[in-house]
Amino acid sequence: MERAIILLSGGLNSAVALASLRQTYEQFPLFVNLYQRPAEREARAFEQLCAHFEASHNWTVELSHFKQVGGNAYVDPQKKVESVEQLGKDIAGTYVAMLMPTLLDIAATFAFRVGAQHIVVGLSEAINQPEPGISVLYPDNSRGFIFNYQHMLETALPRRTRLTVQTPLIDFDRREIVLLGQRCKVPFELTWSCYQNSEQPCGRCFGCVSRATGFIAAQLPDPLVQKKTPA
Repeated sequence: MERAIILLSGGLNSAVALASLRQTYEQFPLFVNLYQRPAEREARAFEQLCAHFEASHNWTVELSHFKQVGGNAYVDPQKKVESVEQLGKDIAGTYVAMLMPTLLDIAATFAFRVGAQHIVVGLSEAINQPEPGISVLYPDNSRGFIFNYQHMLETALPRRTRLTVQTPLIDFDRREIVLLGQRCKVPFELTWSCYQNSEQPCGRCFGCVSRATGFIAAQLPDPLVQKKTPA
């Protein structure tokens, strides 16, 4: 069986990508801590998902320079995380410059070390979604970027090294991702999507709203959304 490094953030997409490929690759999940707002909660989701899927070969890497540089709401608690209504046709305030290239570089380093042939990342361009497309808000989360990064890999690695970046969800909309997760028995309650909070989802950020879009369209309850009891 071929090996794959799975970039597992603890979010819905990466969990579904991991679960959907369990029978395809020997998996090596990788979590990168950027000291982002929900870092502790995402790390816990990563650990719980690895335990659930019995992924014993997993790694956590810490990168402090993104927080040191700052400049975005994902790592800087002094900056405001926009609600979906505030997002426009430009990059999001939670966009972290050079994040995806850095994540893929780290994954490629581990892949070369263990002889993995693939890197899996749960990107989706969210085609035909009502909210701004993710490739607009986060330009390095697009198929165009992945295509160019793949070319870079082919020139950066030694000859006869085969390493491909797999984006199994790139054409999936939110509904399809949730339904695939259901079929693959993803424990949705262990995943985390909120960009702002670590305890209760804010319900307003892009991560929360795009997640809710998927569950509503799939007509499935999201176990992270707790109904408020009337006073």
